[in-house]
Amino acid sequence: MGKIENRLKELGITLPRPPVPPPTRRNAVLVGEVLYLAGTTGAIIDPFGKEIGPIRGKLGRELSIEDGQRSARYATIKHLAMIKEAVGDLDKVVQIIRVIGYVNAAPGFQQAPQVLNGTSELLLSVFGEAGRHARAALYQHEMTNDAPIEIEMMVHVKA
Repeated sequence: MGKIENRLKELGITLPRPPVPPPTRRNAVLVGEVLYLAGTTGAIIDPFGKEIGPIRGKLGRELSIEDGQRSARYATIKHLAMIKEAVGDLDKVVQIIRVIGYVNAAPGFQQAPQVLNGTSELLLSVFGEAGRHARAALYQHEMTNDAPIEIEMMVHVKA
């Protein structure tokens, strides 16, 4: 078990199975040493890494900032599983380059950056300075399946 897998264990995180993309897409595309990760949404994950249900709703209406942070954290855990599937070992992560988060926001909700802190804080906890990244927090008026967030990432990995 590598350094990052040990860190996940210390944090009490078990990686789920990566999402199964439709036949026309992939979870990740590696170009040189940059891994582009598809967008994924947050879902409730049990202590064994199994996804047991979606979190649904709009931030600022049905959901609080804390609910959004939890959803962002779950999406990030799914991204970690996607990275491992793509490159075989989370210790190959050199740097999280960029995170883009789309927040399903009710009118007047303006705290998307705080919602995405669920992702940023987890990445720092897992990767240390290599988890510090550039980020964009975007507002959406609707999301597929009424997901509260969708996140995509770019990651520098060792070839």
